[in-house]
Amino acid sequence: VDGLFGAVLSRLEHENDLQVVRISLSFIECSRAGLQEHELMELGDLAGKKIPKLTWLNVFWGLRPYLRTLGDDREGNLAFFHSQLGKSVREHYLYNPETEITIFNTFTQYGLDIYTRLTSQDFPGERDSLNCFWDLGVYVIKSGISENLIKISGLLNSVFSLSPDQQVFYQRIPDHLIYYIKNESESPVEFGHFITVFDNLCHLSSSESLAEYLVIKGDSMKITGALPLSLILYRWSSRIYQNILETSPGNPGFLRSLAITFSKSGEVSALSGNSSDAVSYLKQDVEICWKAFQKASPGEHEARDLLTGWNALGDLYVRLNEKENAAIVFNQAISVSESVYNIDQADCDKGFDYSMCLLKMADMEIYTGNLTMAFSRYNTATLIRQSLAQKDPGNAEKAKNLSICYEKTSDAWLLRGNTNLAMELQLLARETFQMFYKSDWKDQNKSNVFSLINERIGSLCLARGNPADAIYYCREALEIRRKLYHANLDNTINTLNFSKSLNKLGDIYLGTGNYPEADACYREALGIRKEIYLKDHRNAEAGRLLSESYMRIGNLSLQAGDTIESRQSYSKSNELLSYLITEDMGNMELRSELGTLYQHEGDLSLSMKEFVMAADFYHRSLEIAGEIFNVLNENIEAGRDMAIALLRLG
Repeated sequence: VDGLFGAVLSRLEHENDLQVVRISLSFIECSRAGLQEHELMELGDLAGKKIPKLTWLNVFWGLRPYLRTLGDDREGNLAFFHSQLGKSVREHYLYNPETEITIFNTFTQYGLDIYTRLTSQDFPGERDSLNCFWDLGVYVIKSGISENLIKISGLLNSVFSLSPDQQVFYQRIPDHLIYYIKNESESPVEFGHFITVFDNLCHLSSSESLAEYLVIKGDSMKITGALPLSLILYRWSSRIYQNILETSPGNPGFLRSLAITFSKSGEVSALSGNSSDAVSYLKQDVEICWKAFQKASPGEHEARDLLTGWNALGDLYVRLNEKENAAIVFNQAISVSESVYNIDQADCDKGFDYSMCLLKMADMEIYTGNLTMAFSRYNTATLIRQSLAQKDPGNAEKAKNLSICYEKTSDAWLLRGNTNLAMELQLLARETFQMFYKSDWKDQNKSNVFSLINERIGSLCLARGNPADAIYYCREALEIRRKLYHANLDNTINTLNFSKSLNKLGDIYLGTGNYPEADACYREALGIRKEIYLKDHRNAEAGRLLSESYMRIGNLSLQAGDTIESRQSYSKSNELLSYLITEDMGNMELRSELGTLYQHEGDLSLSMKEFVMAADFYHRSLEIAGEIFNVLNENIEAGRDMAIALLRLG
C-alpha cells in the first residue's frame, strides 16, 4: 500500500506543478475534518502559493478515487478516503515539523481573517462553509505560536461579549477545541497550549456568559467521565466569577454562581480521589453560602444552598473517617434547617431539608455507636415526613422519603437486637414505598430499592425463625429483578443485580438446609457473572462478584461434605481475587474478601485434618485483617474481621 500511494504522488508530481501538488495535499492532510475547494484556494493565496483552478482540477481528477466524495454540488469536504494516503503525504511533504507548524499558522491567520470579515458583515460566503473557522482554536494550539495563543484568547473574549444569538453561532469555536482536547489529542504539548489559551482568556474576562458556558461544558465532561477536564473548566469559571465580583462586590447572584462552581469542583475532586482539594473547594462553597444566608436570613434559597454545601462536606468527612468534623458540619446544618423549618412548618421543602439533616446526623451517630441520639433523630425525621405524606397522600415522592425513615429506624432496632420492631418498620417501609414503586415499576432505581426492601424483610424473617416467609419475600425480590434483567439483557447493572438476588435466595435456602435449591441459585448466578466477566475482563466489579460466587459454591460444598468441589471453587475464587488485587493494590474491599476466603480455606483444611495448612490460611487472614485495621483505624468492621481471624488462629 505504501508503494501504491507513493507511486500516485510521483505521477501527480510528474503531470502537474510540484508546488501545487505539495501545498494542496499538505493543506488537506493537516486539516482536521477536510477542506472545501474555495477554502483550499484561499489558503493557497494566503500562503503566497497560488493554486490555479485548472491545475487543481488536474490534481483532483488524479486523486478522485482516493478522496471522499464531494457530492454533486461540489460543496463537500476534500479529505483522504484512505489513511495510508495521508501517511504518504506526511512522509513526502511534511517530514519537517516546521512545515506543519507553518501550515497551522496559515490556517490560524485564515480563520482570524474570516472572523474579521464576519463581524464586519462583509463576508459573502455561506456561513455554514467555515471548516477552518470552526476549528480555529484547534489550529492555534497545533501551531503553538505564542502570538496566536494570545490572539485566540482575545477573540474568544470578544465572542462572549456579543449578543446571545451571535454567541450561539461563534461558540462552535471553543466547542470544537474542547471536543478535540477530550477525544482526539494525546499530546501534552497541545494540552499545555490549550491551558495557556484559556488561562489568558479567563484572566482577561469578566463575561458572565463565558463563565456559564464553562460550567455547562464542565457538566458535560463530568457526565462523560472526563473528570480532569471537567475540573479545569469549573476552575476557570470560578476565576471569571471572581473577576466579575471585583467590579461588583457582594452581588448575591454572582456570589451564588461562584459558590456553585466551588461545589462542582469539590464534587469532581472527590470523584477523582483528591480528598484534600475536595474539602478545600467545599469549604469555600460553604463560606460563601454562610455569608449569603446571614445577610438574607431567613432567605429560603440561601438556606437551601448552605444546607446543600454542608451536607456535601459532611458526607465527604464521613468517607474520610473524620467523624468529629462530620459531626460539627451536620450539627450546623441541623441548627439552620431547624430554625428555617420552625418559621413555616407547612413548607414541604423546609420539612424535607430539616429531616434530611437529621437523618445524616443520625447515620453518623449509628456509625459512632451513639444509638440513643440516633433513635431520637430518626423519630423526629419520621414524624416530619409522616406529616408531609399525610398532607399529600397521593404523592409517591413523599411516600419514598417516608419509607427511608422507616428503613433506617428498622436498621437501628436491628443493631439493638430487637427483630420484632425491626420487622414492623421494614414492613411499613415496604407498604409505603410500594406506592412509589407502582408509579413506575419499569424504573430501574425504584425496582432495585423495592427489591432490596423485600430482601431485608426476608433476612429478618429468617432471623426470627420463619424460613417460609423469608423465601416468599426473597422470591418476590428476585422476580422484580428478573423482569428488569429480561427487559434489557445488555444492561450490566441489571444483570449483576439479578445475580445478587439469586445469591440472596440461595443464602436463604442454605440457611434452611435445602442444599439442592441453594446450589441451583448459586450456579445460575455464577453462570451470569462468568458471562459478563468473559465479555469484559476490565470490569473489576464483575470479577469480584464472580469470585464471590465461587466462594459461595465452595461454602455450600463444604457444608454438604464435598471437599473436592469446595477446594476447586475456593481455588478459582483465590485466583480471581489475587489478580484483581494486583490491578488495584489499594482496594481494601478486595483485600478484605481475600482475608475472608483464607478463613474459609482454613475451615476446609481443618475439616480435612490438614492442621498445618489450616494454620497457614488463618495466619494469612489475620495478616490481611491487621493491615486493613491499620489503614481504617477504629473501623468497626475491620476490627471485627481481625477478632474473627484471631479466634480462628487460636
